Amino acid sequence: MAVWSDLAESCGFWIGAHRGGMALGPENTLETAMLGFQCGAHFWELDVQLSADGVPVVIHDKTLQRTTDAPTVYPKRRPWYVWDFTRAELESLGACSRRAFSGNPAPGRTPVKTSPLLFSKDSVLNALLGKTALNAPNPASRPGAFQNVSERKVSAVCRIPTLREALDMTRRLEWLVNVEIKGKAEHRDRLVQETLALITELDMVPRVLVSSFHLDVLYRVRALHDQVKIGVLVKEAVSDPVQLVRDVKAYALHPARRHLRREAVRRCREAGIPVITWTVNDSAEARRLQGWGVSAVISDRPQELIGEKQSKEDAPSW
Repeated sequence: MAVWSDLAESCGFWIGAHRGGMALGPENTLETAMLGFQCGAHFWELDVQLSADGVPVVIHDKTLQRTTDAPTVYPKRRPWYVWDFTRAELESLGACSRRAFSGNPAPGRTPVKTSPLLFSKDSVLNALLGKTALNAPNPASRPGAFQNVSERKVSAVCRIPTLREALDMTRRLEWLVNVEIKGKAEHRDRLVQETLALITELDMVPRVLVSSFHLDVLYRVRALHDQVKIGVLVKEAVSDPVQLVRDVKAYALHPARRHLRREAVRRCREAGIPVITWTVNDSAEARRLQGWGVSAVISDRPQELIGEKQSKEDAPSW
């Protein structure tokens, strides 16, 4: 079973599914994350905020307008801030996307056999409730090849999951997840506490990496928990990335690709610090970054990067 410490210890190259894999289906949903898992992604990345009644929910934007049907369901509640809606109201919304997956699952990950959809809302939730088993094992536990999957889609209507559901699914799959703390500034302290409580309750400490752009959030995470791994998200170039990570007592640096420099990667790797960059959707770029020493990339299209990686697994660049 993989854990986050493997990234530094193995000196491997991992591919993460950005918000579950944004090219695969509605972002930050369980259904899309399941497709990211099936493609062979080493982990998935999600965003968490608090609902109006204090429940950590998985969603990126501060408003519901872009990724849900809130403007149709609640036309009088503009601008549809996430924190103005209760968990029950959020669960009533549909998370929509026209994107579909077309390609081959990763070796060792057997698809859930549903038709015509690869996954449905009920199949994922039933598995979370223990009513059914998701037939998608960890690749290390069952080696072998998949049959091809072509033009499969997630269900037409997905919903916003809670963080508990997302962590529980990840745990059942023996997978890894990167949880980014977002949300309203005055909610973040409570959000950190709720997030850490769930990680601990579900026995997910080795398999969760908590990240944020906000250093106060990361310092708070470390003050409350001395074992959970932390990733420092940065949008701009950093003069001393090693010292930044050490100051926060973090595990990894998460720089934006557009500001990443090879020298910063070299310095981090010499210090034993994994570098996880975002967002990388081009296979040639992923190979270049691996050559620099980047530990992992987070991608909207994990299926394409994984497929390219598998086809070139004997080549020195991979």
